Amino acid sequence: MESNDKSLKTFLRWRWGVALVLCGILVVGATLRLFQIGDWLHFELDQARDARVIDAALEGSPLDLPLLGPKAGGTFLRLGPGFYWLEYIGALIFGDTVRGSVLMVAFFSLAALPLFYLVARRFFVTSSALLLTSLFSTSAFLVMYGRFAWNPNLIPFFGLLVAYSLLRVVDRHERHPGRWLLSTAFALGLATQMHFLAFLGFPALAG
Repeated sequence: MESNDKSLKTFLRWRWGVALVLCGILVVGATLRLFQIGDWLHFELDQARDARVIDAALEGSPLDLPLLGPKAGGTFLRLGPGFYWLEYIGALIFGDTVRGSVLMVAFFSLAALPLFYLVARRFFVTSSALLLTSLFSTSAFLVMYGRFAWNPNLIPFFGLLVAYSLLRVVDRHERHPGRWLLSTAFALGLATQMHFLAFLGFPALAG
């Protein structure tokens, strides 16, 4: 057992070893998020409304996108239009279909996995960070919310980007804190447009 532990630690000290484990985690995460994604779509009235907004912009021009985003919980309050911008770009890349908008969400859900590892690595040793990332990759909650197009589903990625960028800003050994400050502002600007809890919570946490 002791020799196995030593060999595992030696493997994880090797940069390519960590990369291989991360690739394996990404493959599992991608499989869970993309398997039968077209046939097992979760589609409700919110997604129908958003799809019609994107269809209108694609038939006209990006200027036809609304200046306000989705309503918050059926109230008169509206979020920012960031989700519509991302859905529009996703439709241009993946196609103007419901599946195309879902693939945009799945892309950010997958991009959150290596980003989570980078955040976890700031606090934990490599083996613990990889273990936490594997749990993040296979979480039923995160997998489910990476498989349908709804504005709060992008919060994990942009929230992690806010956290990681801020950690780099305050790192005394960081050579380019200004660039990471810009990254923080960009991620914070989009994260706060995905849900009102994010709109209220993320600026307070960043402060």
